Amino acid sequence: MSEPLRREDPQRLGRYRLIERLGQGDMGTVYLGQSEQGQDVVVRVMNPGLARNPHFRELLRQEVAAARGVAPFRIAPVLDASLDGHPLYVVTEYIVGPTLDQAVANHGPLPQSELDHLAVGVATALAAVHDAGILHRDLKPSSVLLSGTGPRVTGYGIARAHAQAGAADSGPAVATPGYQAPEALAGGPVTSASDVFSWGCVVAFAGTGRHPFPGGGFPEVAYRVANEAPRLEGLSPHLLPLVRQALDKDPLARPSVPQLLQGLGDRPPWTEEGPTPPPPPSTPFIPADDKGPEGRSRSAPLIGIGAFVVILAMVTTIAVVALSRGDAQAPAGGRALQHSASTVPATPDASRTPSTPPRTGPPAESSPDAGDVDPRFLGRWTGLITHHASKDSKFSALITITGGKLTQVVGESDYSSMGSHGTLKHVSATRTRLVVEERIQQGHGCEDVVLITLTYRQPRALKYEYELTNTNGAGMLARA
Repeated sequence: MSEPLRREDPQRLGRYRLIERLGQGDMGTVYLGQSEQGQDVVVRVMNPGLARNPHFRELLRQEVAAARGVAPFRIAPVLDASLDGHPLYVVTEYIVGPTLDQAVANHGPLPQSELDHLAVGVATALAAVHDAGILHRDLKPSSVLLSGTGPRVTGYGIARAHAQAGAADSGPAVATPGYQAPEALAGGPVTSASDVFSWGCVVAFAGTGRHPFPGGGFPEVAYRVANEAPRLEGLSPHLLPLVRQALDKDPLARPSVPQLLQGLGDRPPWTEEGPTPPPPPSTPFIPADDKGPEGRSRSAPLIGIGAFVVILAMVTTIAVVALSRGDAQAPAGGRALQHSASTVPATPDASRTPSTPPRTGPPAESSPDAGDVDPRFLGRWTGLITHHASKDSKFSALITITGGKLTQVVGESDYSSMGSHGTLKHVSATRTRLVVEERIQQGHGCEDVVLITLTYRQPRALKYEYELTNTNGAGMLARA
């Protein structure tokens, strides 16, 4: 819960006026702040002991730079940071809404429709984080916010600096062990598969209202994570197979994040087909900066059951502003296409680590047609899209789908009323649903990144839905 500023708290940091405390954790203190333009923000101030460590400062600089490149899909984006002076602080968008653990404590497990949206939304956020070449490392219910525009994930991109450089200065801190993968608790390599395990834990908690690995303390919980099956009684049957595979003890047996999205799209209630088996597992990736000289993770040493390694991670705390799903702040004039915190450079950064490295085994799809765009989506589609923040704000859209496989460019978009156009990259597909990442070309060498969902309604109609940071919209498209 939030509390007033204390006597020792700063009143202002750079361009941000501090309003109240949101919480305090091992990495530092979290404040609600306000920019000079009146925008509410979250300001995370690092502990002085960590800030004095040169290695921590350099790792934090690397992580923040990568976090700024995360596409704004279901995350709280990094807006600003002060990494040279004292104190060190990172500024992120302030999300209105309760955390998942607060919502479950107050209202019980999520209804099925909300649980479906949460499972897809959190997986989409992980895909964006991994695509920037970083890991979340501490995904848990308190780092998932239920905003008015859907679930949003916070707390990504900073935990590595704490884990690798902070222990000596700040003392031991324990991340929520029931949401850490067994390899992380044992000091093994932390990979994208570790985040997938945490995703399974979060979805299980949201759907049942219980921790999947309950226990009375850290040793008991960590032992159950490493040795016992998760408690999944009461979880929706159509989510159960995918969650169970995500919680496999073997990282190589878990699906990748793109396969999670594919598996979620291949099941009811979004398709005409019945439930399908979970997708096959794939090789997880390890960020380049996590690999030691022989390819081993720079994690804590491997230890026995009686003495578990301390997992250091950022404690994300956000105050409950409203349990009701209010409208988030958004521009009233339509889709936010101006250059802002949600835009990324159009020129790719060659130093960034891709989220899908070359595989040594067989491809994820077992048949040549798996993941292809269904032929019914092919062609030109046109219609009017309504911006949800302003019902009177509409814009025309022309979508051309040419077809292709997962991760390929499968079409283009044109918005004549706004003088912009973009490319469409295949994220996931079923017979009746196609999700694409749209990159809209902007001036000044930048582009806007938007997530679009196209749902097949009838031979001559598609439902068009888009999501951008703090805003969304929808409309119907007809064959042109």
